[in-house]
Amino acid sequence: MKNLKRNVDGITLIALVITIIVLLILAGISINMLIGKNGIIRSAGQASETTKDVSEDEQVKLAVADALINGTGTLSADNLTKAFKNEFGTEKVTDTTFTGTGPWTFKGERKSYEISSNGKITTGGSSSEDGQEANDPEGYVGYYADLDGNPENGAEGIIYADLEKGSDGLKKWYDFDYAVFKYPSEEREDVTYKKYVLEEQQGSGFGEYKKEMIKVADNNGTERFYVMALEDINKGTSYTWYKSKEGSLPNDKKVEGTENDFVQGKTNTEYWIDKWNKDEDDGKDNNDIWKIVQDNGELTKYGKDWFVPSKSEWSAFGYMCCNKIGMSGDNYSSYGLGDAYWTSSMLSSYSAFCTVLINYARDGATIIGYSGPNDKAYLRLSTVF
Repeated sequence: MKNLKRNVDGITLIALVITIIVLLILAGISINMLIGKNGIIRSAGQASETTKDVSEDEQVKLAVADALINGTGTLSADNLTKAFKNEFGTEKVTDTTFTGTGPWTFKGERKSYEISSNGKITTGGSSSEDGQEANDPEGYVGYYADLDGNPENGAEGIIYADLEKGSDGLKKWYDFDYAVFKYPSEEREDVTYKKYVLEEQQGSGFGEYKKEMIKVADNNGTERFYVMALEDINKGTSYTWYKSKEGSLPNDKKVEGTENDFVQGKTNTEYWIDKWNKDEDDGKDNNDIWKIVQDNGELTKYGKDWFVPSKSEWSAFGYMCCNKIGMSGDNYSSYGLGDAYWTSSMLSSYSAFCTVLINYARDGATIIGYSGPNDKAYLRLSTVF
C-alpha cells in the first residue's frame, strides 16, 4: 500500500507540473494577443485612429461638395468658407482660412488637405507646426530636399532613393545591363527613421522641375533618403578620375558591370580619398576628382557628408529622372546636366565607370559606361539625410 501511494503521489505531481506549463504557455499566448505588435489593444487603438481619420476625411468631402453645390459647380474662397464653417465650426474655420483663387489648403485636426479649384482633394500626413508629416505610402522619390532646414534658402538637392520604400527588385536605367540598381527596403522593427515634414514652399533648381520640399523634423533615427546635389562641382569643368593609375588600379575594388553596388558610394569615396592622399606617386594629379572633392568644403556642405555616387546610385538617380520627371536623351542638358559624369566605382585596373549622357542622347542605350582614369568627366556629389 505504501508503494502504491508513493506512485499515485508521483503521478499527481507530474500532472501538476504539466498543467502549470500548459497554463503558462496559454498565458503567454493570451498576453501577446492582448498587447503584442498585432494585439487586440494595439489593433483597437489603430482602429480608433483610423475611424477619426475617416471621419475627418468625410467631413472635408461633404464640405467641398456643399461648396460646389452652392457655387453651381465652381469653388471660391467664399463658398468654401461657408461650407467648412458649417462642418467644422467657426472656431476652426475663420474668414481667412480660405483666400485667393486656389488651390486652397485646409489643416484639419488629423491631416492637411489640398483642395483644387475643380474640387479635387489631396490628403497628406498629419499636420504639425513645421509642416505636413511626410508619410505618403508611395514614398518621396522626386521630391526636393531642404538640407539646411530653411525653406527661404531653397532646396539643396533632389531625392532619388527612399530606403523605407525600397526598390521592387533589380531595376535598370534605360534597360542597360551596367545601369542596374536595387536599394533596400528597411522596414524592420530595429530600424527607426528620422521624422520628416513637407514644407508648403515648393522647391526648384533641377531645370524647370518644381516639387515640394522635405526637411527633417526629428533627427532621432536613421537617415532615409539618398539625395543628389543640384549643381556640379565647378560647373563646366571636367576632371580626371586618377590620372597616374591607369593600368594599376587595385583589383580588390573591382565591380562587375552587372553588379549592384548601391550604398557603396560613401565607402568608395572614403577609400579613394585615403589612397590618393597617401599616394607618393609623382604622377598624382591635382585635377583628379579625389583631390577636387576635398577642396572648398565640398564634402561637408550644409552639415552633411557628401560623396561621389557609385554606378548603381547614379543609375537610381537616372531612373528617377526618366520615370518621375520626364528627362530624356533629348533634354538632359535643360536639367543642368553635362555629357558625362564620374562614378566612384571601378571596372578594372584600366577603367572606372561613368555616366555617358551624350551617347544616351544619340542612341538611347549607353548611359552607364566606363573610361580610363586619365580621361575627363564632370563631377556631382550625393548625400543621405
